Amino acid sequence: PGQIAMVSLNVHVLVVGAGGLGAEILQHIMLARPKSLTVYDNTKTTMEDVSSSFLLQPADVGIARSVATVPHLQISNHDVVVSAHIGNLSLEYLHNFDVIVMAGSHSRSELERVNSFCRHRRKIDEKGNVRSAPAVFIAADTRGPSGYVMSDFG
Repeated sequence: PGQIAMVSLNVHVLVVGAGGLGAEILQHIMLARPKSLTVYDNTKTTMEDVSSSFLLQPADVGIARSVATVPHLQISNHDVVVSAHIGNLSLEYLHNFDVIVMAGSHSRSELERVNSFCRHRRKIDEKGNVRSAPAVFIAADTRGPSGYVMSDFG
């Protein structure tokens, strides 16, 4: 009584952006216990990043944020498969995810490209039929004292 049962979510999540906002989002996603969590952010860690993200340490300076963030995330929940993606975000690669979160500043064209992919994603079912299988798309950013969150669940 009084205990909340934690159930793992059978979803694969990609978070694009591991800065200050991304770190907060990543930590909360870890608490939801997805099947896997992939972090994408090729930006090299700076001391400014260390001061705005509890997932980064001074020893991480010069390392891609995604690579530096993974070990700190993994400590919080060993049941979630956590990885970093280095390279491009091709539409083919995005097919691997059920939820895509764009955290931080991204160009409007990049947000539209990923959102359009998520909305129109198709998968082949067990019988070989192509079916609609939209991915969840969430975009969030902060601008000083204000910010936004946009979600599209297909």
